[in-house]
Amino acid sequence: NALCILGHMHATKGENEEAESTYRLALVADPNHVATLNNLGHLVHTYRNNIEEAEALYRHALVVDPERLSVLNNLGNLLSSRKEYDEAEALYRRILQHDPHHATALASLGHLLHTVREKNVEAETMYRRSLKAEPNNANTLTNLGHLLFTVKKDTRGAE
Repeated sequence: NALCILGHMHATKGENEEAESTYRLALVADPNHVATLNNLGHLVHTYRNNIEEAEALYRHALVVDPERLSVLNNLGNLLSSRKEYDEAEALYRRILQHDPHHATALASLGHLLHTVREKNVEAETMYRRSLKAEPNNANTLTNLGHLLFTVKKDTRGAE
């Protein structure tokens, strides 16, 4: 969908209002275009903080394509931000059933396991698996370093 691509170009340049209007126009043309639903969901969640609309867009996308990993991840992040941890964790684990090396889902699950569940051994494993896929991810390195320092008192961090 060309309008989805144009909307994404606007979004990457920080032109959020143009991106939003372009995505909405794209959905008029094809209301079931999964990438557009996902991109608009992400935009309204992060730019407008409209969690309800973002969730509705993600869930609509999942009706059309129940296994779209990017949508599952975005919905998981939204639910986690709302403290709906059980469903968020289930979504991250569902992603990993399809792609065991999905760095973002591994890192998100690691963060949830560490900060919410206090399952630090499993969290460390998730962070390390994520870093195998994306070795220079600053957020994952920071989170692993925090876990090692606070739980294990390992001052070497995430070496």
